[in-house]
Amino acid sequence: LLTKHSISLPQALPSYKRKNNRDSHAKGFTIIEVVLVLAIAGLIFLMVFIALPALQRSQRDTQRKNDLNRVLAAVKQYQANNKGLVPPTYESTNFVGTYLRAKGEEFKDPDGNDYFFRAANIGSLPTMPTSRTYESGGVTMSVIYVTRQAKCSNNNNTVANTGSNNTAYSIVLEGGGAYCVNN
Repeated sequence: LLTKHSISLPQALPSYKRKNNRDSHAKGFTIIEVVLVLAIAGLIFLMVFIALPALQRSQRDTQRKNDLNRVLAAVKQYQANNKGLVPPTYESTNFVGTYLRAKGEEFKDPDGNDYFFRAANIGSLPTMPTSRTYESGGVTMSVIYVTRQAKCSNNNNTVANTGSNNTAYSIVLEGGGAYCVNN
């Protein structure tokens, strides 16, 4: 009993599905696109957070190398003022106060610890310092190793060298290995 002017029931009644079908073609992002963008952003943040500590560690090690070069320059200045002799000890002669903090400059490890000059003995084998810090009385200090009658080898170990004024200065780096300079 359909006539040519009659309409079908789905056309006559409003349909929830028809409305959703019409809206589903609207512009927007699919869930897959959103998840993909979040995954890429997460990977970028992960790479930054992994690379950042390594970069900071490298910067601290560069500062330690600069500090050790500063020690070497101060030792050479001390030698010029004292007939070529190296400081007999580094703390008791006020070497740090007179030569390393001469202009009120700070002389601390990048971690904030004071530096501590520690005598290292040279044996028959090449040696490399192993510890970056020294603790005394609850105070942590960063160690600069002073090895008399020694010089630095190509791989930053200290090796025996004749002459009482030949001294190697080395420091353990946070990123691994050591850095060594000699007078």
